[in-house]
This record gives sequence, C-alpha cells and structure tokens, in this order.
Amino acid sequence: MSTPSNPVASYFLQATPVVAIVTVIVGWLPPITAFVALVWYMIQISESKPVKRWRHRRAAIKLARLKARVMMLEAKTLPLPEDLKDLDSDA
Repeated sequence: MSTPSNPVASYFLQATPVVAIVTVIVGWLPPITAFVALVWYMIQISESKPVKRWRHRRAAIKLARLKARVMMLEAKTLPLPEDLKDLDSDA
C-alpha cells in the first residue's frame, strides 16, 4: 500500500493507528480499535520494501534449491550413454 505523496497526509495516515492504540489504553475507545490499528500496522509492515526484498530473496533461494534438486533427480533417472555403461559394469 502506498502512502500519499503529500507529506502531511502521509503523517496523519501513519499517526492514526498510534492515536487509536493510545486512546484504547486510556479507555476512550473500545478494544476493537486497538485490534484494527494492529492489523493496519501489520499490513504496513508486510508491504514495506525491506520485507518485500526479504520475501523475494527467500523465494529465489527456495527456487534455486528446488531446481538443483530436480537436476539431481533427473541425473539419477537418465540412462547412461553406451560408452559409459561399459565402465559402470566393470566396477
């Protein structure tokens, strides 16, 4: 989720959950407000650039490991060429 280009609007959008949590602690708003504010923070964190980079790198590493495993399995199941079969039977 992108924040507005206006810095004042961005400030208020980022400060709103903090105010909601503080007012719940003080007792001015119901506890559901704190829950909504925490969900909002979790969404902002999950959409931040560092978290996106981390998820992208993690996915790339998993994909590389999976490709390596597939290549190893394919190498085990491929038949040997005729000239290598003679060497394999001698051993």
